[in-house]
Amino acid sequence: MPDITILSVQRKIKPKIEDVLPLYLDDKMKESALSFVAWMRENKMPLRWAGLHNAWKSVYKGKAICYVRLPRGDNDHQLKGQTWVVTPYLDNFHVYTDEIVNEGMQDFIWGNVFHCMFCRTPCHGYPPGKDVVILEKEIMSVCRGRQLVWAYAPDETEIGTLKRLLTLEQCARTGTMLI
Repeated sequence: MPDITILSVQRKIKPKIEDVLPLYLDDKMKESALSFVAWMRENKMPLRWAGLHNAWKSVYKGKAICYVRLPRGDNDHQLKGQTWVVTPYLDNFHVYTDEIVNEGMQDFIWGNVFHCMFCRTPCHGYPPGKDVVILEKEIMSVCRGRQLVWAYAPDETEIGTLKRLLTLEQCARTGTMLI
């Protein structure tokens, strides 16, 4: 059987994330990650191989709503030494900021902001990181070229928050009442 962690193999077979996750995660984290993947599928956001090494993307209403990434090698700066990362695409964040605050999710947002790693030079074709106010808190050096939130090795509580944020984003994209 070919090694499904190798990019050339992934290009050929476009593996399911469920087949690759167990090769990187242990016990409880593996259970949590597989449960999250199942939840994504049940909620009409299945993760499919993204065409990138160890990356899976979920599309909702024609746009990315979530990425899950696993390590690509020893020098994988995106994962910062972690086992996996979930990146929600909160394109309509402004629609549900009240829900985020009312439900106490702002600490999760603030704690998982993707900071610019190249503060003094252009980053991903953009100027260096910017200082912004997010949910009434100033956050320094936010990356301009990446999604706002990157949850590294999320635990059960963080996965619960990710699920809630993705549900809010789904509602915002469909124009339905926030639940």
